Amino acid sequence: NKQKIVNLIIMFKYITKTAKDTTHNILRLCTNQYKCKFYRMTCNIRKGQRLLLSNFWEDRTFLRGIFQRVRSQLLRHKREFILCTTAAYAFDWENERISLQLMQEYINEISYCHKLVNESIVCELCHRRRVIDLKIENIIYCQCSEEKQSIKTKCYDSWQPFIERKDIVVWRKKVPGGMFVYKVYGTYNDVSAEDFLHVQTDITYRKQWDNTAVSLDIIDTDPDPNSNSHIIYWEMLWPRLFSNRDYVYNRRYITDKKKQAVVIVSRSTSHPNIPKKQKNHRVSEYWSYMVIQSKSKLSEPGIEFVLTYFDNPGVTIPSAITSWVAMNGMPDFLEKLRTATVAYSDSKVVPMKAEMSATWPLDDPGYEYPPDHIPIYRKPGLKYLHEPNRVEK
Repeated sequence: NKQKIVNLIIMFKYITKTAKDTTHNILRLCTNQYKCKFYRMTCNIRKGQRLLLSNFWEDRTFLRGIFQRVRSQLLRHKREFILCTTAAYAFDWENERISLQLMQEYINEISYCHKLVNESIVCELCHRRRVIDLKIENIIYCQCSEEKQSIKTKCYDSWQPFIERKDIVVWRKKVPGGMFVYKVYGTYNDVSAEDFLHVQTDITYRKQWDNTAVSLDIIDTDPDPNSNSHIIYWEMLWPRLFSNRDYVYNRRYITDKKKQAVVIVSRSTSHPNIPKKQKNHRVSEYWSYMVIQSKSKLSEPGIEFVLTYFDNPGVTIPSAITSWVAMNGMPDFLEKLRTATVAYSDSKVVPMKAEMSATWPLDDPGYEYPPDHIPIYRKPGLKYLHEPNRVEK
């Protein structure tokens, strides 16, 4: 019995070793076989590719047929293809158009500025002007002894007198973040409302008189021809140590023929055709509105105007620089604008008056230009930084 057990153990070891060797040999043979088949298959595929490509490029008729079929498919669905591609990159005018209702809220801005002048920079005792930062020629200022306090402590509706220059007064209002909204009130007796509007909206002419406009182009126009709305790209020159600022903004203007007034509203936006540029700093928070009131007729010299604007540079700038820009930049720009308007009025490089008069029928009493049948567009939930529906105190 003992010998039988030993024989069984020897036999078991032999069978195990034989099976292991046999399995290894079988696997090796299968692997070699598959390698050979795979190699032959790869060679056949490469050979077929070479034959196919050589026949493909040599057979011009075959290629021409493919291109013609592709072209016919594109032409057949040309309208759908164009609509799909343009829709992906089109500006949403229906939601982004500046509404007439919003613009009409500013039509009485001149009256508000009259009250602002009386409440903030006119002496309550002698009813003469107080000095803001410096005296301007041909203005009679207050001499009352009680008025020794700084004018900058006299505010109205949070508007603080800031600076005064020839024919203009500037206030500012502090907003969250340590920034300011600025309001400019001016009177020009040598320009008309029509010319003042034209010089601001004619970007070709502005490139001639505004040396800070590095680039100024109309990017898009409202498909509604009576809207007077445009998307504008503007690159503004800054001092050498800073990057130039550029803006993409939506601008619209209307003319109220009954009140002989013009309203221009601008606000920052984005447009798929104007991505951000690395060399410039894109100002993403900007808005302004200007009201031009004619003293007689839109085509005759003599205007009052109010410009309210906010510009968030998006970066931290020392207060000394921001004050310098506010004290020099805007007054200088307005003086250039005035000079350019006078020059345009004298030379009439572009016959703007005839074009504007032609759009107003004599028998149309009108409320505004464009005609008042234009629907009002307002983006739901849209908020503005300025103070609409202001109640005068």
